[in-house]
Amino acid sequence: MAKVTTCLFIESSEMTVDSISEMIGIRCDRSWNKGDARGKTGKYFSTNAWQLGSTVKVSDDSTELLTQIKLSLFELLNRMTGHEEKFRSAAMMGVSGLLLGITSDAPPAIIFDANIIKRIGVLGVDFEIDVVLA
Repeated sequence: MAKVTTCLFIESSEMTVDSISEMIGIRCDRSWNKGDARGKTGKYFSTNAWQLGSTVKVSDDSTELLTQIKLSLFELLNRMTGHEEKFRSAAMMGVSGLLLGITSDAPPAIIFDANIIKRIGVLGVDFEIDVVLA
C-alpha cells in the first residue's frame, strides 16, 4: 500500500492557533501550541502550528497513485477556496508551506496540471514534495 499525505501549514511563535484560524476563516485539522510536548522525545514545540490536510492509503498501482495525488491536492485546495488571500496574509506572519508526502514501493509519476500549480501559487507558499520508497 502507498500513502499520500497533504499538509498546508502555518507556524508562528507570535500568533496562536486560534488567531490563525480566525484570520483565515477555517478551523485547522491538526495543531500544536508552543511548549507542547513533541511526543515521547522529551522535546517541546517552539512554535504554534496550524495545519490543514489528510493522509490516504492507496494501491501502489502507478495510475491509482497518481490519481490519488491529484485528488488529495485538489480536495485540499478546494477547502481553501474563498480563503486564499486571508491565508496568504496570515502566512506572511510566520513560516508556511504545502507538503506533499508520498510513500510507495516505486517512484511515482508526479504530474500537475497548470490549474493546480496556479492555485498553489495564489497561496504564496513553498511546495515541498517528499517521496519515500518503502
